Amino acid sequence: MAEPLVSIILPTFHWPQVLRLAVDTVLSQSFRDFELLIVGDACTDETEAVVRSIGDSRVAWHNLPENTGNQAGPNNFGLSIARGKYTAYMHQDDLWLPAHLQLLVDAMETHGPELAHTLCLQISPTNDADVMLRMIMGLPGTGKLGADGRAIYTPALMHRTDRARAVGNWGDWRSLRKSVVADFIERVVGADGRVQSIHEISVVKFNSAERRNSYVEKPVHEQTRYLHLLRTDPGLIHRETLLALEHKQRGYVPLTVIGAMPNDAPPGWEIASYRRMRGLSGDPDAAQEGAFHWTAQTHE
Repeated sequence: MAEPLVSIILPTFHWPQVLRLAVDTVLSQSFRDFELLIVGDACTDETEAVVRSIGDSRVAWHNLPENTGNQAGPNNFGLSIARGKYTAYMHQDDLWLPAHLQLLVDAMETHGPELAHTLCLQISPTNDADVMLRMIMGLPGTGKLGADGRAIYTPALMHRTDRARAVGNWGDWRSLRKSVVADFIERVVGADGRVQSIHEISVVKFNSAERRNSYVEKPVHEQTRYLHLLRTDPGLIHRETLLALEHKQRGYVPLTVIGAMPNDAPPGWEIASYRRMRGLSGDPDAAQEGAFHWTAQTHE
């Protein structure tokens, strides 16, 4: 079988209803030369059956023997078998617009950076139950990455596969005192590396760590609604962008899901806190659970 230009890695854990929608947007890409590596984080439910029912030769299912508790584990397995020159990532609860991969491939092939990224339309809950905050993430000043402070989310990026392998792949979240994604991007880009920023929205993101008990209740209504709108409403992204500007002007902020990191917090504090927000244990390894005894400060 010929090697694809792009390998897509999609970690998943016990949420097959929403996974179907994410995969649907991958298979609907205008760029077609890819393999989709769906990697279960030790799934024991019907996820494998759902994936095997897809019926597309570009889709491959793999399941880790032990749960790693974070996307880094499945991502590293995916990188170990990826055949593409470039690697992109998808999350099980996010959606891609049809031009997503084409935008990234064009940037990588034209400009030759170590990493390229697009923008995300993030839909976030707020303390006001009647307002769902829209934010455009990936623009300068939206995060902490790079000299201009960008928030680059995993489903919005693409990098050279060999570069990620050369810098040691994704780090172990239990040993890091920073974001796993930030650590990975910083190492891939390097001190003198180049990032190609594409100022076009191609991802709709629903951060599960902002939605209490999302991995227990497993809702799909938001993704279902937006996927329908993306396919039936050509003006959606334009209006959502204007709404994001309005929300910024009004000073809306996302729901604070965890408090500031304590000075004595152990490595892995951030990921463990987000796991608790999702309704999971702080650490999937019961033997390590004692290392994560704190109360995440959340707003109801």
